[in-house]
Amino acid sequence: MRIGMLGGSFDPPHIGHLIIAEEARWQCEVETVLFMVTSHPPHKSEPEAAPEDRFRMVELAIEGMPAFRPSRMEIDRGGSSYTAQTLKELHRLYPEASLYLIIGADSVLDLSAWKNPDAVVEMAHLVVAPRPGFDLSRMEPRLRDRTHVLDTPSVAISSTLVRRRLHKGESIRFLVPDAVERYIHEHGLYSN
Repeated sequence: MRIGMLGGSFDPPHIGHLIIAEEARWQCEVETVLFMVTSHPPHKSEPEAAPEDRFRMVELAIEGMPAFRPSRMEIDRGGSSYTAQTLKELHRLYPEASLYLIIGADSVLDLSAWKNPDAVVEMAHLVVAPRPGFDLSRMEPRLRDRTHVLDTPSVAISSTLVRRRLHKGESIRFLVPDAVERYIHEHGLYSN
């Protein structure tokens, strides 16, 4: 069994997340992709939306996609979310599974700054989504044997872009799933 894990603050989840998850599922023959919603990302500023709102938006974003599942493991654990700790817990829950960590090019180039990066590499295959402006030839040589670089369309959508547009009162149509857009507006998220 192959399980993918796409972690993040999902503040908010957007179409780019879905494209990357689907490409990882397809290209790496992963049966399930867990959307792991962080409680408190250690390397980023605090998310604008509360954990429960971010988790609900992920649920809405992946509704009707049986290969995608939301996970609140890191939210329920609380505190800072560290990938090595989460992978260890996933190995405990799914001892027979091969784990595939789905990350962006920016993250793989910064992996040495993560907490317990060697444990992360030991516990999971790395599935990397290219991102404009990040040169994967700079990836550490030791990572190359455990890394699959996705052949995926370049989608320059980020949660930061979505929030910025919302702060300005601009449209986010087609940047996020319709259900996520409705939830954001109904709950007054990211508005000034």
